Amino acid sequence: MKKWLLLLLVFPLTLFAKLFEDGDFQIWNTDAISIRLSPRSSFYGDIEFRYGDDVHKLYYKHIHLQLDWTLNRYFSIAPGFRFTWLRLNDKWVKENDPLIIFTLYLVNSRSLVVSNRCWFQYRNLPKELGGKHRILYRNRFQMLFPWKMGSSQINPYISDEIFVQKDWGFFENRAIIGALIPRSERAYFDFYYMYLSTKDHERKWVQSNVFGAGVQFYF
Repeated sequence: MKKWLLLLLVFPLTLFAKLFEDGDFQIWNTDAISIRLSPRSSFYGDIEFRYGDDVHKLYYKHIHLQLDWTLNRYFSIAPGFRFTWLRLNDKWVKENDPLIIFTLYLVNSRSLVVSNRCWFQYRNLPKELGGKHRILYRNRFQMLFPWKMGSSQINPYISDEIFVQKDWGFFENRAIIGALIPRSERAYFDFYYMYLSTKDHERKWVQSNVFGAGVQFYF
């Protein structure tokens, strides 16, 4: 357990060492809902808004829908669909993509949850983005630490996610530290800092500092 605590301390220090380097400052907001359909299945949906250019411009938004099936305590599968709008030259470009997500829980206990998420998305790129069909692969490794302090609970987490796509290869990385804070049995808040690295149109790496916030409701 001491090793996990040490990692939780070192990881954010590494991130915040990058915080004041040159790069865009962004705010992302994600609000979600999860509806239980059976003991092993649920419907999940979220909406997300991303503000960039030092939070002066809304440049991205999406609606995400999926069905979650928990096969056992160590594995889940979720087919879904994502509707995405991206602002290019002050014009909104839409993308509609089916996807499927596999999540493996390497450790699933009361004191530690370690997961690896594999995400496959079939991208129907609009003509403004090349008009091709591409498979996007995302892989996220996450460690969550359920902590209880008196009558309150806070679930800090760290994660790292990579994005890979044909023609671009490895083109995005998201290193995150955050916390899930239960508000009640039916809602929790999510606050995080992300060090975002992406390739621009010249295939040069660009870094951004992202602060995110959201809420998820359970029914």
